[in-house]
Amino acid sequence: MTPIAGGPTPGAADRLLILAALGDQAVARRAWDEWQRDASLDDVQPGGFAILPAVSRNLDRLKIDHPHATILRGIYRHAWTQSQLTLRDLLQLHRALADAGVRAVAHRGVPVVERYLGDLAAVASDQSDLLVAAADLGRAAATLSALGWSPLGAIPPSAIRTAFARQVFEAPGRTRVVLHWRSFPLGVPFHREADVIKRATAYHTQGGSLLLPDPTDQLLLLCSRLREMADVERARWTLEMCAVLRDDMGRLDARAFAERAERADVLTVCVESLNAVHLLVGDDLPFVRSIALPRAGGREVGAAAFTAPRNLIVRVARAARAAVERYGAVCRSNGTARTPWGFARFTVAFYRHEWRR
Repeated sequence: MTPIAGGPTPGAADRLLILAALGDQAVARRAWDEWQRDASLDDVQPGGFAILPAVSRNLDRLKIDHPHATILRGIYRHAWTQSQLTLRDLLQLHRALADAGVRAVAHRGVPVVERYLGDLAAVASDQSDLLVAAADLGRAAATLSALGWSPLGAIPPSAIRTAFARQVFEAPGRTRVVLHWRSFPLGVPFHREADVIKRATAYHTQGGSLLLPDPTDQLLLLCSRLREMADVERARWTLEMCAVLRDDMGRLDARAFAERAERADVLTVCVESLNAVHLLVGDDLPFVRSIALPRAGGREVGAAAFTAPRNLIVRVARAARAAVERYGAVCRSNGTARTPWGFARFTVAFYRHEWRR
Protein backbone atom coordinates (compact mmCIF):
# COMPACT_ATOMS: atom_id res chain seq x y z
CA MET A 1 0.00 0.00 0.00
CA THR A 2 1.47 3.36 -0.99
CA PRO A 3 1.16 6.56 1.05
CA ILE A 4 -1.57 9.00 0.10
CA ALA A 5 -0.14 11.86 -1.93
CA GLY A 6 -0.46 15.07 0.04
CA GLY A 7 -1.98 13.15 2.95
CA PRO A 8 -1.08 13.33 6.62
CA THR A 9 1.06 10.18 6.68
CA PRO A 10 4.82 9.78 6.11
CA GLY A 11 6.44 9.02 2.77
CA ALA A 12 7.27 5.61 1.32
CA ALA A 13 10.76 5.33 2.86
CA ASP A 14 9.53 6.21 6.36
CA ARG A 15 6.65 3.75 5.95
CA LEU A 16 9.18 0.96 5.48
CA LEU A 17 11.05 2.05 8.61
CA ILE A 18 7.80 1.98 10.61
CA LEU A 19 7.13 -1.56 9.39
CA ALA A 20 10.69 -2.58 10.26
CA ALA A 21 10.24 -1.09 13.75
CA LEU A 22 6.87 -2.71 14.54
CA GLY A 23 6.47 -5.70 12.26
CA ASP A 24 6.84 -9.38 13.01
CA GLN A 25 9.66 -11.51 11.59
CA ALA A 26 8.38 -11.65 8.01
CA VAL A 27 7.10 -8.05 7.80
CA ALA A 28 10.17 -6.49 9.42
CA ARG A 29 12.62 -8.44 7.26
CA ARG A 30 10.77 -7.65 4.03
CA ALA A 31 10.44 -3.96 4.90
CA TRP A 32 14.08 -3.59 5.94
CA ASP A 33 15.35 -5.41 2.82
CA GLU A 34 13.19 -3.20 0.61
CA TRP A 35 14.34 -0.07 2.41
CA GLN A 36 18.02 -1.02 1.98
CA ARG A 37 17.53 -1.54 -1.76
CA ASP A 38 16.15 1.96 -2.29
CA ALA A 39 17.90 4.03 0.42
CA SER A 40 20.92 4.24 2.68
CA LEU A 41 21.63 5.50 6.17
CA ASP A 42 23.37 8.53 4.66
CA ASP A 43 20.10 9.57 3.03
CA VAL A 44 17.75 9.18 6.01
CA GLN A 45 15.67 12.29 6.62
CA PRO A 46 15.34 13.68 10.19
CA GLY A 47 11.88 12.16 10.64
CA GLY A 48 13.10 8.71 9.72
CA PHE A 49 16.30 9.06 11.74
CA ALA A 50 14.28 9.63 14.92
CA ILE A 51 12.73 6.16 14.67
CA LEU A 52 15.92 4.27 13.72
CA PRO A 53 16.46 3.22 17.39
CA ALA A 54 13.09 1.44 17.24
CA VAL A 55 14.16 -0.25 14.01
CA SER A 56 17.43 -1.39 15.61
CA ARG A 57 15.61 -2.70 18.68
CA ASN A 58 13.07 -4.69 16.65
CA LEU A 59 15.60 -6.18 14.23
CA ASP A 60 17.80 -7.27 17.14
CA ARG A 61 14.81 -8.69 19.00
CA LEU A 62 13.86 -10.74 15.95
CA LYS A 63 17.51 -11.74 15.35
CA ILE A 64 17.49 -10.37 11.81
CA ASP A 65 21.08 -10.02 10.58
CA HIS A 66 21.99 -7.18 8.25
CA PRO A 67 25.15 -5.24 7.31
CA HIS A 68 24.08 -2.04 9.13
CA ALA A 69 23.56 -3.71 12.52
CA THR A 70 26.62 -2.10 14.15
CA ILE A 71 25.68 1.38 12.99
CA LEU A 72 22.06 1.00 14.11
CA ARG A 73 23.17 -0.22 17.52
CA GLY A 74 25.35 2.86 17.86
CA ILE A 75 22.36 5.05 17.02
CA TYR A 76 20.31 3.17 19.61
CA ARG A 77 22.96 3.63 22.33
CA HIS A 78 23.10 7.36 21.61
CA ALA A 79 19.30 7.57 21.86
CA TRP A 80 19.42 5.62 25.14
CA THR A 81 21.89 8.10 26.68
CA GLN A 82 19.86 11.04 25.42
CA SER A 83 16.63 9.55 26.76
CA GLN A 84 18.16 8.95 30.20
CA LEU A 85 19.12 12.62 30.47
CA THR A 86 15.70 13.71 29.27
CA LEU A 87 13.93 11.46 31.76
CA ARG A 88 16.13 12.75 34.60
CA ASP A 89 15.13 16.34 33.87
CA LEU A 90 11.49 15.40 33.32
CA LEU A 91 11.20 13.68 36.69
CA GLN A 92 12.79 16.67 38.45
CA LEU A 93 10.37 19.03 36.72
CA HIS A 94 7.38 16.86 37.50
CA ARG A 95 8.19 16.75 41.21
CA ALA A 96 8.79 20.50 41.37
CA LEU A 97 5.56 21.30 39.53
CA ALA A 98 3.60 18.94 41.78
CA ASP A 99 5.04 20.71 44.83
CA ALA A 100 3.88 24.01 43.30
CA GLY A 101 0.35 22.65 42.89
CA VAL A 102 0.58 22.29 39.10
CA ARG A 103 -0.79 19.12 37.52
CA ALA A 104 1.56 18.49 34.57
CA VAL A 105 1.00 15.68 32.06
CA ALA A 106 3.82 14.20 29.96
CA HIS A 107 1.82 13.71 26.77
CA ARG A 108 4.75 13.25 24.37
CA GLY A 109 8.33 12.04 24.32
CA VAL A 110 10.31 9.56 26.39
CA PRO A 111 7.67 8.29 28.88
CA VAL A 112 5.06 7.81 26.12
CA VAL A 113 7.60 5.90 24.02
CA GLU A 114 8.53 3.74 27.00
CA ARG A 115 4.92 2.99 27.89
CA TYR A 116 3.82 1.89 24.42
CA LEU A 117 7.04 0.64 22.82
CA GLY A 118 8.51 -0.86 25.97
CA ASP A 119 11.80 1.00 25.66
CA LEU A 120 12.46 4.64 26.50
CA ALA A 121 15.19 4.78 23.82
CA ALA A 122 13.03 3.46 20.97
CA VAL A 123 12.60 6.98 19.59
CA ALA A 124 15.31 9.64 19.79
CA SER A 125 14.16 12.59 21.92
CA ASP A 126 16.07 15.48 23.44
CA GLN A 127 13.20 17.47 24.93
CA SER A 128 10.60 17.17 27.66
CA ASP A 129 7.00 17.98 26.75
CA LEU A 130 4.53 18.83 29.51
CA LEU A 131 0.85 19.75 29.23
CA VAL A 132 -0.56 22.10 31.87
CA ALA A 133 -3.80 24.00 32.25
CA ALA A 134 -3.74 27.56 30.93
CA ALA A 135 -4.63 28.80 34.42
CA ASP A 136 -1.42 27.21 35.77
CA LEU A 137 0.96 28.74 33.23
CA GLY A 138 2.25 31.43 35.58
CA ARG A 139 3.14 28.99 38.35
CA ALA A 140 4.60 26.50 35.88
CA ALA A 141 6.83 29.12 34.24
CA ALA A 142 7.98 30.41 37.64
CA THR A 143 8.86 26.86 38.71
CA LEU A 144 10.93 26.28 35.57
CA SER A 145 12.73 29.59 36.07
CA ALA A 146 13.56 28.68 39.67
CA LEU A 147 15.16 25.46 38.40
CA GLY A 148 17.32 27.32 35.89
CA TRP A 149 15.28 27.15 32.68
CA SER A 150 14.71 30.36 30.73
CA PRO A 151 11.93 30.97 28.18
CA LEU A 152 12.84 31.60 24.56
CA GLY A 153 10.90 34.77 23.85
CA ALA A 154 7.93 36.29 25.62
CA ILE A 155 4.28 35.54 24.87
CA PRO A 156 1.77 38.34 25.58
CA PRO A 157 -0.95 37.17 27.98
CA SER A 158 -3.60 38.30 25.49
CA ALA A 159 -2.19 35.88 22.88
CA ILE A 160 -2.12 32.76 25.04
CA ARG A 161 -5.69 31.81 24.18
CA THR A 162 -5.56 32.85 20.55
CA ALA A 163 -2.24 32.45 18.77
CA PHE A 164 0.08 30.23 20.80
CA ALA A 165 -0.02 26.68 22.09
CA ARG A 166 3.34 26.23 23.78
CA GLN A 167 6.50 27.91 25.06
CA VAL A 168 10.05 26.59 24.89
CA PHE A 169 12.45 26.76 27.84
CA GLU A 170 16.19 26.07 27.79
CA ALA A 171 18.96 25.76 30.39
CA PRO A 172 22.73 25.28 29.92
CA GLY A 173 23.63 21.61 30.03
CA ARG A 174 19.99 20.50 30.37
CA THR A 175 17.43 19.16 27.95
CA ARG A 176 14.94 21.48 26.31
CA VAL A 177 11.52 21.80 27.97
CA VAL A 178 8.37 22.57 26.01
CA LEU A 179 5.44 23.75 28.11
CA HIS A 180 2.11 23.15 26.33
CA TRP A 181 -1.27 24.54 27.27
CA ARG A 182 -2.95 23.42 24.04
CA SER A 183 -2.84 19.81 22.85
CA PHE A 184 -5.79 19.90 20.45
CA PRO A 185 -5.87 22.09 17.32
CA LEU A 186 -6.47 25.79 17.91
CA GLY A 187 -10.19 26.45 17.89
CA VAL A 188 -11.07 23.57 20.21
CA PRO A 189 -12.33 24.95 23.57
CA PHE A 190 -9.75 25.08 26.36
CA HIS A 191 -11.71 22.83 28.70
CA ARG A 192 -10.99 19.85 26.46
CA GLU A 193 -7.34 20.00 27.51
CA ALA A 194 -8.52 20.27 31.10
CA ASP A 195 -10.42 17.00 30.64
CA VAL A 196 -7.25 15.28 29.42
CA ILE A 197 -5.26 16.61 32.36
CA LYS A 198 -7.95 15.53 34.82
CA ARG A 199 -8.12 11.98 33.42
CA ALA A 200 -4.31 11.49 33.38
CA THR A 201 -3.01 8.60 35.46
CA ALA A 202 0.28 7.86 37.18
CA TYR A 203 2.90 5.96 35.21
CA HIS A 204 5.80 4.48 37.14
CA THR A 205 9.17 4.58 35.43
CA GLN A 206 12.73 4.24 36.61
CA GLY A 207 13.47 6.83 39.26
CA GLY A 208 9.93 7.99 39.91
CA SER A 209 6.47 8.44 38.44
CA LEU A 210 4.84 10.79 35.95
CA LEU A 211 1.33 11.66 34.85
CA LEU A 212 0.45 10.37 31.37
CA PRO A 213 -2.82 10.63 29.41
CA ASP A 214 -4.89 7.48 29.55
CA PRO A 215 -4.50 5.38 26.35
CA THR A 216 -7.78 6.62 24.89
CA ASP A 217 -6.76 10.27 25.31
CA GLN A 218 -3.26 9.48 24.05
CA LEU A 219 -4.64 8.16 20.77
CA LEU A 220 -7.06 11.08 20.56
CA LEU A 221 -4.25 13.64 20.92
CA LEU A 222 -2.13 11.89 18.29
CA CYS A 223 -4.98 11.53 15.79
CA SER A 224 -6.21 15.10 16.17
CA ARG A 225 -2.81 16.61 15.35
CA LEU A 226 -1.37 14.23 12.73
CA ARG A 227 -2.57 16.36 9.83
CA GLU A 228 -0.83 19.45 11.25
CA MET A 229 2.55 17.79 11.78
CA ALA A 230 5.53 18.91 9.73
CA ASP A 231 7.07 16.24 7.50
CA VAL A 232 9.94 15.68 9.96
CA GLU A 233 7.45 14.80 12.72
CA ARG A 234 5.07 12.53 10.84
CA ALA A 235 7.13 9.34 10.96
CA ARG A 236 7.49 9.54 14.73
CA TRP A 237 3.88 10.64 15.22
CA THR A 238 2.60 7.75 13.09
CA LEU A 239 4.86 5.25 14.87
CA GLU A 240 3.45 6.35 18.23
CA MET A 241 -0.13 6.07 16.91
CA CYS A 242 0.57 2.52 15.77
CA ALA A 243 2.17 1.68 19.11
CA VAL A 244 -0.92 2.86 21.03
CA LEU A 245 -3.14 0.82 18.70
CA ARG A 246 -0.92 -2.21 19.37
CA ASP A 247 -1.62 -1.92 23.09
CA ASP A 248 -2.79 -5.41 24.09
CA MET A 249 -3.69 -4.74 27.73
CA GLY A 250 -7.32 -3.83 27.08
CA ARG A 251 -6.89 -0.20 28.10
CA LEU A 252 -8.01 1.34 24.81
CA ASP A 253 -11.69 2.26 24.92
CA ALA A 254 -13.05 2.67 21.39
CA ARG A 255 -16.44 4.00 22.50
CA ALA A 256 -14.87 6.56 24.82
CA PHE A 257 -12.50 7.55 22.01
CA ALA A 258 -15.40 8.29 19.65
CA GLU A 259 -17.38 10.15 22.33
CA ARG A 260 -14.42 12.28 23.44
CA ALA A 261 -13.52 13.12 19.86
CA GLU A 262 -17.12 14.12 19.18
CA ARG A 263 -17.19 16.41 22.24
CA ALA A 264 -13.90 18.02 21.22
CA ASP A 265 -15.10 18.63 17.63
CA VAL A 266 -12.20 16.60 16.24
CA LEU A 267 -14.02 13.40 15.32
CA THR A 268 -13.75 13.99 11.58
CA VAL A 269 -10.06 14.79 11.79
CA CYS A 270 -9.39 11.75 14.00
CA VAL A 271 -11.21 9.39 11.65
CA GLU A 272 -9.29 10.83 8.69
CA SER A 273 -6.01 10.20 10.53
CA LEU A 274 -6.97 6.66 11.52
CA ASN A 275 -8.09 5.82 8.00
CA ALA A 276 -4.87 7.26 6.56
CA VAL A 277 -2.72 5.18 8.91
CA HIS A 278 -4.83 2.08 8.19
CA LEU A 279 -4.22 2.58 4.47
CA LEU A 280 -0.52 3.17 5.06
CA VAL A 281 0.38 0.12 7.16
CA GLY A 282 -2.82 -1.77 7.94
CA ASP A 283 -2.13 -4.55 5.43
CA ASP A 284 1.12 -5.41 7.21
CA LEU A 285 0.27 -4.49 10.83
CA PRO A 286 -3.12 -6.06 11.66
CA PHE A 287 -3.24 -4.45 15.11
CA VAL A 288 -3.56 -1.03 13.46
CA ARG A 289 -7.06 -2.09 12.39
CA SER A 290 -7.89 -3.33 15.88
CA ILE A 291 -9.88 -0.28 17.02
CA ALA A 292 -13.46 -0.89 15.92
CA LEU A 293 -15.05 2.49 16.46
CA PRO A 294 -18.71 2.29 17.53
CA ARG A 295 -21.56 4.57 16.59
CA ALA A 296 -21.07 8.16 17.73
CA GLY A 297 -23.53 11.01 17.37
CA GLY A 298 -26.01 8.74 15.62
CA ARG A 299 -23.56 7.83 12.86
CA GLU A 300 -21.29 4.89 12.27
CA VAL A 301 -17.74 6.13 12.70
CA GLY A 302 -15.74 5.43 9.58
CA ALA A 303 -14.88 6.84 6.20
CA ALA A 304 -18.42 6.43 4.85
CA ALA A 305 -19.95 8.30 7.79
CA PHE A 306 -18.47 11.65 6.87
CA THR A 307 -19.84 13.06 3.66
CA ALA A 308 -18.83 16.45 2.27
CA PRO A 309 -21.78 18.31 3.90
CA ARG A 310 -20.93 16.85 7.32
CA ASN A 311 -17.29 17.88 6.92
CA LEU A 312 -18.29 21.37 5.85
CA ILE A 313 -20.67 21.91 8.78
CA VAL A 314 -18.16 20.73 11.37
CA ARG A 315 -15.30 22.81 9.98
CA VAL A 316 -17.31 26.00 9.55
CA ALA A 317 -18.84 25.70 13.03
CA ARG A 318 -15.45 25.18 14.62
CA ALA A 319 -13.92 28.05 12.67
CA ALA A 320 -16.82 30.37 13.56
CA ARG A 321 -16.50 29.71 17.27
CA ALA A 322 -12.73 30.17 17.18
CA ALA A 323 -13.07 33.35 15.11
CA VAL A 324 -15.35 34.94 17.71
CA GLU A 325 -12.91 34.05 20.48
CA ARG A 326 -9.87 35.31 18.61
CA TYR A 327 -11.49 38.51 17.35
CA GLY A 328 -12.39 39.49 20.91
CA ALA A 329 -8.83 38.78 22.09
CA VAL A 330 -7.31 40.83 19.26
CA CYS A 331 -9.57 43.79 20.02
CA ARG A 332 -8.67 43.65 23.71
CA SER A 333 -4.98 43.41 22.89
CA ASN A 334 -5.07 46.37 20.48
CA GLY A 335 -7.46 48.43 22.55
CA THR A 336 -9.91 48.73 19.66
CA ALA A 337 -13.68 48.49 19.68
CA ARG A 338 -15.51 45.54 18.21
CA THR A 339 -17.50 46.40 15.08
CA PRO A 340 -19.59 44.26 12.73
CA TRP A 341 -17.42 45.29 9.76
CA GLY A 342 -14.20 44.50 11.63
CA PHE A 343 -15.53 41.14 12.71
CA ALA A 344 -16.62 40.34 9.15
CA ARG A 345 -13.16 41.06 7.74
CA PHE A 346 -11.47 39.11 10.54
CA THR A 347 -13.83 36.15 10.08
CA VAL A 348 -13.21 35.94 6.33
CA ALA A 349 -9.46 35.88 6.91
CA PHE A 350 -9.83 33.32 9.67
CA TYR A 351 -12.07 31.05 7.57
CA ARG A 352 -9.46 31.04 4.82
CA HIS A 353 -6.79 30.05 7.35
CA GLU A 354 -8.95 27.26 8.80
CA TRP A 355 -9.88 25.95 5.36
CA ARG A 356 -6.21 25.69 4.35
CA ARG A 357 -5.60 23.65 7.53
